[in-house]
Amino acid sequence: RALDQNGSRALDQNGTRALSWNGFCALNRNGSPVLDQNGSRALGRNGSRALGRNGSRALDQNGSRALGRNGSCARVQNGSRALGQNGSRALGQNGSRARGRNGSRALAQNVSRALGRNGSRALGQNGSRAQNRNGSGL
Repeated sequence: RALDQNGSRALDQNGTRALSWNGFCALNRNGSPVLDQNGSRALGRNGSRALGRNGSRALDQNGSRALGRNGSCARVQNGSRALGQNGSRALGQNGSRARGRNGSRALAQNVSRALGRNGSRALGQNGSRAQNRNGSGL
């Protein structure tokens, strides 16, 4: 156990509970909950639940649910449901259902219910149903 410059409880080499410069709980080596500079709950090394600078829920290393800078749900590494910077539903890496900037359904990488190169069922940029090259309904 140790103390930092302001006398707050500090981090030990074995990763025991510690306090940051402002006296809030700090990061342990085992990834247990920590607090950032403004005292909000922060992210551990193992991807445990965390909070960003504005106190909103932050993105974990394992891709679990997270919040972006504006506090809206953010994109996760595994491509699960996410929201873009404007808070609209966004596209996941695995091509899961998504929404574009205007809130309309967006293009998925695996062409699942989206506007794909093979003309599968999809919605266009204006949200209307799209058509394939031969003009038939999708």
